[in-house]
Amino acid sequence: MKSKSEKTHKLRKTEHTWLKFSFPAIFFVTLFMLYPIVYSLFLSLFKHKGLKATFVGLNNYIELFQDSDIEELKIDKEYNATMDAIDPAIFSANHWGTPFCS
Repeated sequence: MKSKSEKTHKLRKTEHTWLKFSFPAIFFVTLFMLYPIVYSLFLSLFKHKGLKATFVGLNNYIELFQDSDIEELKIDKEYNATMDAIDPAIFSANHWGTPFCS
């Protein structure tokens, strides 16, 4: 018969099995998704001229939102969102009862 300490040791050994299987996924998500996002946000705090970069902080974002072209982007975004909602209804009304491959 096994002692209580042997059972506890086996239980502790299997408690962290999930971590062994999850580590590769966590590693690759961090490497290929989170790191580029964080690095891009870091780079956006600099103004680049060729290979020379100077720190400007949030001035790039302030400049972006004060730009008049951003209003056009908002209008385009609203139009695209509307069309994304309407297009499926138009598509199914036009193709009701016909095969998709015709």
